[in-house]
Amino acid sequence: MQEYLLIEVSSEINEVAAAFSQRLSKFWTQVLRNTPDDFEKVYAESSKFETGANLLTRKYAILPEFTVLLKTLLENEGFSTSSIDPDDLYSGYEITSPDWMHIEH
Repeated sequence: MQEYLLIEVSSEINEVAAAFSQRLSKFWTQVLRNTPDDFEKVYAESSKFETGANLLTRKYAILPEFTVLLKTLLENEGFSTSSIDPDDLYSGYEITSPDWMHIEH
């Protein structure tokens, strides 16, 4: 059974949802166009932004082998990311709607 790690991506402080969403869309479009094989390592994204401490966050379920590269790509584009516990794995049965949206490949 395939297992996934979760990465949490944060907005800039006080960034509005529309701007954060636009930056994420631009980032994922670049990944899809430039490295489609890497894009396929993204299983799902959380269906809503979470809020707290003047930040918005969105979570992604990814294949473990994509963790280091994705974290680097996101940080190079100005996103903050959570630390990732490599032992905190989730099955596809735990990543379900309505809390998650599966990424079509």
